[in-house]
Order: sequence, then C-alpha cells, then structure tokens
Amino acid sequence: MFHAVKNGALTAEKAMRFIHKLVEEKEPALKHLGESLLLHNEPDALVFISAEADPFSKSGGLANVVYELPRELAALGEKVCVITGYYRNGDPQAMKKMKDAVERYKVEYTGVNVRFKILNSDYEVGVYRGTVEGITYYLLDHFEFFDGLYWGVTAEEKLRRRVALARAAAEVIATFGLKPLFTFTNDAYAGVFNGVVRSDPVYYTNPNFQKTTFLHIIHNGGWQYFDAYERHERGFDLFQLFNLPGWRVADFSDPVSPNRVNCMAAGIRFADRVITVSPSYAKQIEYACDGLEHILSNVIGISNAIGRDFLTRIEKSFEKSGFVEAHLPLLMEMLKSNTGLRAKVGHRYPELLEGKKGIAGVKDPLRKTALLRMRNKLMLQIQRGLEVDPDLVLFSMIHRITEQKGFQLVLDASEGLFRHLGFQAVIGGSVSSGDRRGDEIAHGLYLLGAYYSDRVNVSFGFQDVSIPLLASDLFCMPSLNEPGGISQLEAFTAGCLVTARATGGLRDTVFPIRVSGDEVKGNGFLFTDYTATAFYDAMKRAHDFFRDSDDTMIQRARLNCRESAYFWDRPAKKYIEEIYSIKEIIRVL
Repeated sequence: MFHAVKNGALTAEKAMRFIHKLVEEKEPALKHLGESLLLHNEPDALVFISAEADPFSKSGGLANVVYELPRELAALGEKVCVITGYYRNGDPQAMKKMKDAVERYKVEYTGVNVRFKILNSDYEVGVYRGTVEGITYYLLDHFEFFDGLYWGVTAEEKLRRRVALARAAAEVIATFGLKPLFTFTNDAYAGVFNGVVRSDPVYYTNPNFQKTTFLHIIHNGGWQYFDAYERHERGFDLFQLFNLPGWRVADFSDPVSPNRVNCMAAGIRFADRVITVSPSYAKQIEYACDGLEHILSNVIGISNAIGRDFLTRIEKSFEKSGFVEAHLPLLMEMLKSNTGLRAKVGHRYPELLEGKKGIAGVKDPLRKTALLRMRNKLMLQIQRGLEVDPDLVLFSMIHRITEQKGFQLVLDASEGLFRHLGFQAVIGGSVSSGDRRGDEIAHGLYLLGAYYSDRVNVSFGFQDVSIPLLASDLFCMPSLNEPGGISQLEAFTAGCLVTARATGGLRDTVFPIRVSGDEVKGNGFLFTDYTATAFYDAMKRAHDFFRDSDDTMIQRARLNCRESAYFWDRPAKKYIEEIYSIKEIIRVL
C-alpha cells in the first residue's frame, strides 16, 4: 500500500481511509490487519540532538537549522523534541541569549536528574524543559559537561562532553518515555549518540528505542576533525570514556587513521541513513570528504532554507536593540556640524537631513527602503567607529571564524579592498575552542582592524546580525567550501547583495548581477578560484555596481535578493517524505 501511495496510484488520504475501514471490519483477520497497518503508520516523536540550537545557543548555521526545521515539522503536525545543553557560561552576548530565551519561553527545571557513568564515576545532569513554537526543548544542566558551548581544551575534556551529551540525551529519551520514531544527530559533536545507544545494551534493549530509526545529518563534513582525537592522550586510552567493550573501538575510529576517535564517523556508521544539506553536497561527500567517503553511500540531500518570519524577527531585534535611539541623535548632530558630510547626504538623500520626519513623509516604498538603509548604514559607521561617508561601500562578514569561511582571502586582499577600492567592513564571529587556525585568522583580523581603523571593525563572540544585515550594502561569503549555506539566504531576505565563491550551496543560490538598460537580474557577485585575486575581482565588480548605479537600480537588485530567498516549508515536507519512506510509513500532509 505504501508503494501504491509513493508511485501515485493511490493518495495517502484514501489509503488511510481504507485502513480505518479495515479496523471497523467484523471479520477478525481483516480487523487485525487494519489494526496492524494503523499501528505501523502511526507517527511518533522526532528527536533532534545538537550541541547548539536557537533560540538558546548559537555559534553558526547549525543552530538555525535545529530551530527552523523542527519548528516547521511541528507546524506540519509532527511531535518534535530538541535535546541540547543549558550553557550558563560564555561571552556576554551568548549568556544574554540563553538567559533571555529561558525567561521568554518559561523554561523550568523538571525535577528530574538523569544519571549515567563515565569510567567509574557516576554523574547527574539536571533536565530543564520548555516549549518553543510547538517544539519541546530539553536543556541539560551540568557544571562541567555543559559549562559553555564547545568548551574544553584537552582531547579528554572535549570527548567527555561529547559522551556526556550522548548518554544524557539517551537517558532523557528513556526517562521521559519519548519513544522516538526517528532521532537526528547533528554533525560530529552529537554523532557519538548513535554509537552509544546502539552499542550499550542498557539502551538498545530499552523499549523507548525499539522503533527508532537513527539518522545523522552532516551539516559540514570538514568539521569532523574538530571532533576527531588521537586515541591515546598522555598514556590514557580515550575510548575508555565510552564505557563500551574494547572491540567496538573500530566503529568509532577515523576511516583513514584508525588510531583516532572520530565522532562524525561514529554518527555515520551507526546511523540507518545519512542526510546532508543539499543534493549537490550529498553527491560530493560520497566522492570526497576527507576520508568519510569510505563509509558514506546513498546519502539523502535536502537543501537548507530559512524561516519565513526571518525578516520580521530581525526587524524586531533591530527595534529592540535601541540602535536608532542611541545613534540617530549622533548622526543628526554630525550632519549639522560637518558641512562636507551634510553636502554629500543632502545631494542624494535630502530627506535624511530632516530626521525621522523626513523619511516618514516618503510615499514611494523603494525610495523609503533606500533611505532607511542609508540611515542605518551611517549610524552603523558611527557605532563601529568607521569614517562616516554615504559613498563608501560597506560589507559585512559575520560567520564562525574558521579557515572554511574565507576570512583568509579578506586578509590576503586587504590592501586592494580597503586602500584601493575604499571598502568598509564589519567583520565578526566566534572561534571554536581548539581551532588553532581559527585563532590565527582571528588574530589577523584583529590586526587588520587596528591597521585600517577607519575602514574595518572586528568583533569576536556571539554576533547579532540584525543591525549589519539591515545596514550593509553587501554581505561576503568567500567560502573555501559551503555545503548548503544559510547566511546568504538570510542576507537576501534582508535585502543584501552577496559576494560568494561558487561552491556547494552558494553556487545554487547566488546568481551574478547583470545590468541591461533599466533592467537588473541576479542577486550577487561570484568568483570560482579560491585565491585573493579572484576574490578581489568579484569585490571590484560589486564596488563598480554600487558606484555606477543609481538608487533605483540598486533597490531593484535588492528586490531580486528578497525574491530569491526560500523558506523551510518546502525542505520540511521533503524531510517528512524521505524519512517516512525509510520505514514505509504513509504520512498525510
């Protein structure tokens, strides 16, 4: 019957009506068949396990996915849970994000502590619970294991945190009777959950896991090596932290280096199926993925997206930030005292000289949008200590600071960008603990900001993207590789053009700006080679477009950006279609 529905010979609605009729039959055999089919096709909980998850914690795009996808699945009628850490420490922005979300969503202690062993020691983890837009969040609280997002220095410290998340999540599922139909482990950090549950008889014999299909989502295969550790550290065998039989170590080891414990590889090996963030990336990682290609096959590729209310949320965040109230008076005072700036602004944006009243009186929506963005840009220049000039093109680049995101290209091309083209930049992000290359790049960015103090502002830690996205001319994603990409979709929704390297999901979503007469097509600027020269060329094309185009043309390009964003409703339906197909369950949407 499932295959009849899948092949279009029967609708899901008719199939379920037929099953319900069988349940009502008086003939015992038919009634039993109907009850069996009904039980088989009954939906149950979907449980996501992740180190980070919006709205409580965030380091990168992973947190977005582990909020937006479950939210959309819940809207489609699924019972969805997310298990993640209750991080009480971190930089001030991260701590505020956690505190605000806990208060807003009335997250409370359940009165339950889950217990597990690591080595010979017993541990208790407090479980907090709250509901966010139909998703039940379980937050895990422990002074060592969940002290801070991605904390830990030594390999043992880091691996203890990964094992603790795995065992605590398994205990939450068992203790609260979640009985998941599917579990989704996200990237390397959570990957060991699959291995622990399917290797430890305490869990694989537990009734809560009897119907479970284990799925592992690869958000970025390159991140596996931040969760891959030499098995022996200072003479200690790290695999002992798992409290599993020694013969199991091969299933947790790196496909290329057997003496390394690889959390991503464990997630893949013990998963029933692997999912990744775009169809093209699914094909790519089966061919080449730093060794993971040896254990990957038949990977499901489903494109990432963003929430339909993303623009509304960042606009609300922008309003609540007090940014306008704090910096508009400073801007108006500067316009009065600086005759050169006043002349520049007055030439193209005379309405801004009248403050809020001048913008409020504008009826043309395109013009009003252009005025608001220019006002925001001038205020952002003031806030970040940059030269205040409406003619300078300002780009923002806010990501996790890693080699993968292409920050090195900005450093290598810095003289051309900031001295010759005169760009301004707002750059920011956090560095993952243990990422030495990320630390080196962050130091380079710090020096860059100090050297071009009136052109570049750099900040570290959690970043609120609402102000930069609503104020910048351009958003940069010169990634070495980008499996799917979410930041470019967020930038599009906010009306930012994007400069990106043509790789992975960026190649699928960023299209070159092409001007013909009064027409403009495309939403950004692409380059192919991962070199400073190629990146500089793309940025020069972007600079020339802003220099040579009038405000109407630029606003049309921004409209192209907004129209090219796509949202989580489509991918969520694809997830439902794919995962229920694995178990041959009929799902009515």
